[in-house]
Amino acid sequence: MNLDDGWVKLWRSVMYDAIYLQKPFSFGHAWIDLILLANFADANEVDGFDLVMVKRGQVRQSLRWFADRWGWSKDKVEKYFDLLVKDGKITRENLKGKTALTIEKYSFFQGGADRGKTERRQTTDRQQTEARQSTDTAQTEVRHKTETFLCNKKNKNIKNVKKDKKENPLTPFREEAETEPDEDDGGMTPEEALAQWRKQNGTV
Repeated sequence: MNLDDGWVKLWRSVMYDAIYLQKPFSFGHAWIDLILLANFADANEVDGFDLVMVKRGQVRQSLRWFADRWGWSKDKVEKYFDLLVKDGKITRENLKGKTALTIEKYSFFQGGADRGKTERRQTTDRQQTEARQSTDTAQTEVRHKTETFLCNKKNKNIKNVKKDKKENPLTPFREEAETEPDEDDGGMTPEEALAQWRKQNGTV
């Protein structure tokens, strides 16, 4: 396992844990604390009767505040910040009478690369879902149109049969004669039946 790759999620609430707040802080402890203290998004802070914009990835406090938090002297805090600036970890400026530190590569520490991969995967999944929904909708429309066509065709045939029977009262008898032979005449044709009747009645 390569410990140089990836990152871990660390809740900001860890900053209020009694063990985490044990003083004095080490250099590494103080560095992690700065990352946790930095603003996740641009926000205005109230300073007396003024509003100060603190940007994403920035921490704005006095040297005394950091010294009290970490259990250091102001001089040690000052030298520590100089060290971080030289190492390229932060930039430093004075903002309305307090020290404003900007964490370099702050987005990287927030999993920026992994977030990009996640967003691309979510976009792909969304596109695939939309494509499946579009296909399902099209298939449903085709199936519905087919069923409607067959139903209309069946209803039309039924109407035609009813109309034919209404217009020609002999239609049912003709259909019966065409499908079932007459048991009394032994299946004879009308001509044969007529000849037999005449023979029986002496009219031949």
